[in-house]
Amino acid sequence: MAAAGATAVLLAGPAQASTGAAGTVSGTEHISGVVFGKSALSNRPTYPLTFTGLVRTTSLFRPPNNGPAVLPTPKGGLGARLVRPMRFRVISTDRRTCYGVFRFSAGLRVVTRLSTGAFKGATGSGAVSITQGAHFGRKSSGACNFRGKPVSGRDAFNALAARISLTLRR
Repeated sequence: MAAAGATAVLLAGPAQASTGAAGTVSGTEHISGVVFGKSALSNRPTYPLTFTGLVRTTSLFRPPNNGPAVLPTPKGGLGARLVRPMRFRVISTDRRTCYGVFRFSAGLRVVTRLSTGAFKGATGSGAVSITQGAHFGRKSSGACNFRGKPVSGRDAFNALAARISLTLRR
């Protein structure tokens, strides 16, 4: 598992909305989803996402290889791109079972020109994390090979969680 998957917990509490300049509304959009089993081992899994906050909707989202992404929903697409700083960290490792949990996190910025429908004209920024857990193989020495590929989808998970301070045009 080269990167880390997202914990199924949200990065923040309930959404709060406020009315700003004429025709705009601002608040926090929470996006989360998790994939389990063999599907969680993919470098680019398809996440079943739930949006809560200003726009309550769902999405099936597969991250692109590079560049900005559009999270497609029945209510429109939300354009977004990763921004620095990007971080990777080990959350936990069990050297007895060779199970490891890793997290990738980064800043996130809304890409207004790619946003459509309910998200058309959206602006904002936030953070995203992907937390992954899986069983890894062993080296010839018997030590766990956490730098290698996972060996089993059993107990594997890959979760995405994002929190975006979003401003929408109404």
